[in-house]
Amino acid sequence: MKQRSREINIFSISALDLFASALGAFILVSLVFMVFFTMTAKTAAPEAPEPVAAPERPEAPLPDPMPIPPLDIVICLDVTGSMSDQIHGLKQEIDDLAQVLDRLAPSVGIGVVAYGDRLFDRVVEKHAIVSTDAMSSLRQFVQALEPKISTPFRNPNPDLPEAVDRGLAEAAAMNWRTESERRYIIVVGDAAAYPEERASAFARAARFAEADGHHVSAVMVARRNAESFFRQLAASGRGQFVDDVGGQSMIASVLLAILDV
Repeated sequence: MKQRSREINIFSISALDLFASALGAFILVSLVFMVFFTMTAKTAAPEAPEPVAAPERPEAPLPDPMPIPPLDIVICLDVTGSMSDQIHGLKQEIDDLAQVLDRLAPSVGIGVVAYGDRLFDRVVEKHAIVSTDAMSSLRQFVQALEPKISTPFRNPNPDLPEAVDRGLAEAAAMNWRTESERRYIIVVGDAAAYPEERASAFARAARFAEADGHHVSAVMVARRNAESFFRQLAASGRGQFVDDVGGQSMIASVLLAILDV
């Protein structure tokens, strides 16, 4: 009987060991890389999402930079002694007023009528309407205005009413510019017209306001006993009544007198 060989094939065992070692090393390296890339993926910053464009909105129409058509105003100012603050305010603000009005209208003209008491030697003084780009002479006229308490060779102003009707008459007859589409007479005072002249003042304001775009506004200063007169004057002239008892600026008074608010 043939005996089995007990000799071990060394080459075969060595090959198996080598293969097993290589496979183990590959698995080990694979595990290391798998752990590394997993941790890297967790710690990496996520990509920022692409910005979403906001839906387009229709553009709102721009406001009209010139809300008032070509404009002329005549400030009809009481220059008696009790009106010192208003006279001073006009002196200080005449240039600023012109600049503000230039922002509101494409063309602006300004004139001034100064009226006082009928006992004054010169009851009314005036400066013609000039455009805001030629203010030099108007500025000089305004700076020369002073509150008048009495006149030479006459008694001081003894009564409360003033020559409002005379001032209105001069203002209505001013050299209104042909290009002005809106015209305002703005009466600024603290006393009513003389009783016998009040009806005439209301009628004069109404006649002026008959033309389209023509208005007479009234700014009442300080004295409440003149309120009914100034309200009726503004109503007759289809203008604004402005209560300036608080002593607001001349610019504010003029704007309130010409803007329908």
